[in-house]
Amino acid sequence: MTKKTAAAAASAGNSAAAAKAEGKPVMYVGPSISGVGIQNTVYTKIPETAAEMIGKDPILSNLFVGVREYPQAEKEIRSGNGCICSAYKKALEIKNGGK
Repeated sequence: MTKKTAAAAASAGNSAAAAKAEGKPVMYVGPSISGVGIQNTVYTKIPETAAEMIGKDPILSNLFVGVREYPQAEKEIRSGNGCICSAYKKALEIKNGGK
């Protein structure tokens, strides 16, 4: 992906895609889920099992953010509003077996 494409992805609000396109690490801000991701862990690439889950439920991609976007992501989760919070709630459902 070119820098221009990465910039377009970032402006569209997909910081994880932009960070990945630029070869930058991403942080998983969702709840720890065995085999998927550990909360607040930095990854050089999205783990395969997480990528499979994202393929089934694309909202989960919002849980992988650029490291610099971490403070804003945490603020959104704590406030209970926004797409990252919605993704976090969906991940909790998955973690708890859909309950």
